[in-house]
Amino acid sequence: MRDWPGHWWSFFEHLHAPRVRLASLRFRATLFAGLLSTALFAILTVTGVLLMYVYVPSEGGAWESVQLLEERVRYGRMLRALHNWTAQAMVVTAVLHLVSLTWRRAYERGKAANWCVGVVLLLLTVALSYTGYLLPWDQLAFWAITVGANMAGSAPVIGGAVKHALLGGETITSATLLRFYVHHCITLPLVMVTLLGVHLYRIRRDGGLSLSAAAEACCGGATTRARGAVLRWECWIAALVTLLAVLLSFQVSIPLGPQADPLVTPNPMKAPWYLVGLQELLHFHPAFFVTYIVPGAFFAFLVSLPLLPRRFGQATLATMPRSWAAVLFASLLALSLASTPLWAWHTDLTVLLACAVAAGVLLLARGPMRTSLGRLGLPLFLVGWALLAYAGLTLVAVYLRGPNWSLLWIP
Repeated sequence: MRDWPGHWWSFFEHLHAPRVRLASLRFRATLFAGLLSTALFAILTVTGVLLMYVYVPSEGGAWESVQLLEERVRYGRMLRALHNWTAQAMVVTAVLHLVSLTWRRAYERGKAANWCVGVVLLLLTVALSYTGYLLPWDQLAFWAITVGANMAGSAPVIGGAVKHALLGGETITSATLLRFYVHHCITLPLVMVTLLGVHLYRIRRDGGLSLSAAAEACCGGATTRARGAVLRWECWIAALVTLLAVLLSFQVSIPLGPQADPLVTPNPMKAPWYLVGLQELLHFHPAFFVTYIVPGAFFAFLVSLPLLPRRFGQATLATMPRSWAAVLFASLLALSLASTPLWAWHTDLTVLLACAVAAGVLLLARGPMRTSLGRLGLPLFLVGWALLAYAGLTLVAVYLRGPNWSLLWIP
């Protein structure tokens, strides 16, 4: 019994191999995105359990319980802000983790299974944030979820069934709130914890983190003992992240809007920020194309990366054949022109700008900056272009769209 702290410490130490490469502990090698996402998920779990003691998942008690938390519970305002900011930060770090893994070519066939698990974890992160968005039951949450549900119901045959499964009916009711609460607090976290355990296990089973050739060469393959050293380092990073999140939550609270009213529709009515980029595309294209084809194609590309020819996965901008570069640029240009209709070019240029940036990077990587930008892998280039275009759409929708979805600088 006297040695039980040591036994528990040994359990956590065995999350790592006996020896860990020094290169995997460098910020430039991994961006610490996976560690940050795991630490943020731990914070979300603790704060979510504490919030459950006050929250009432009913149409008549949800908004009142959140208001009680804000006004009567000691540190309740900070606790809710901490949970909210951490959830948003986890979406960002999960995307950064995807970019980092693509840069390190973690999709190669030896680690394909863990790559696919990571893609599913990214989807679960977005789903967790989406289901938690409705729980405050204020106007912003109610109508944001309404937008997302209408987008999900746009499929020609299965749209009605998907929307009904999501909401528990045709409209948002108390049944929807209870369904989202169960998914947010029980179903999705259990799946998340299970897959996260598999993800961490596969990292060790596959020989450690995937690293770029530059990161490997930087440390010359040197190793350090993992017994205590790496785990203590991870605990320090997690403690620092927690401290920064708490300080942010004390300074910037999350406002609680008016109680949800199905009879009063706000103008503009916007989806959550991580989905509002799709809503911006929805202004120009059919709902089914925007809701299912666009994200479906992106995630299908991610999942198929391990199955593509090895030559494609290892190609860089500088070494890929000239014909590939020409076809790539023509494809991006055609996709950009198709995504923004001719009549909308004066109002929405984000995808075209992303294409211009991609063309500039492609030309520099095959010319003046061949030794630096030329090392970018082709999959990373494509993922980066998609994320850059979506970030532009999101910024336009969040900051520049006003009533009736008109641009704020155009009368």
